[in-house]
Amino acid sequence: MLKFSIIIPVYNSEVYLKRVVDSILEQSFSDFEAIFINDGSKDKSLEILKEYEKTDKRIKVFTQSNKGAGSARNKGISKAKGEYLIFVDSDDYLDKQALEIINDNLEKDLDLLRFQIIDVIDGKFYPNPEKTISTTKGDIAFGEYVKFKYLDSPVCYAYNRKFFLRNKFKFF
Repeated sequence: MLKFSIIIPVYNSEVYLKRVVDSILEQSFSDFEAIFINDGSKDKSLEILKEYEKTDKRIKVFTQSNKGAGSARNKGISKAKGEYLIFVDSDDYLDKQALEIINDNLEKDLDLLRFQIIDVIDGKFYPNPEKTISTTKGDIAFGEYVKFKYLDSPVCYAYNRKFFLRNKFKFF
């Protein structure tokens, strides 16, 4: 089984797309699949993704009519095979060691791992210093989850896929 399924909803993202795809493919930890859901893009996003898909078997591209990022994430979850789900937005990018660092901090059967992100605006880095979640399980972890400012964004977490599916979590 793969360790990670990285799910990326894409809508008219051709300007950022190569950066995010390259940052995923350049990871120091290689046990992952990258699932891109083209959400009805009108630009060249799908063409760019199809080219990457031809050259790297870890890249999987699916298309749907425009239904929004939540629907695209749900479709990505349905295609995922990894032990953990990681969500990345199409205008984000990952540090080369992101998956390695996340993997090094996972404990056996962990349901949820929160990690830090850094906002980059106009080339300047803005860390988001927040409290950390100690190792917890299920309901306790999700109780802590709601205390953070990124509640509306799933990009700060690695979710155990079986836990996610068993509890029938969905994005809207």
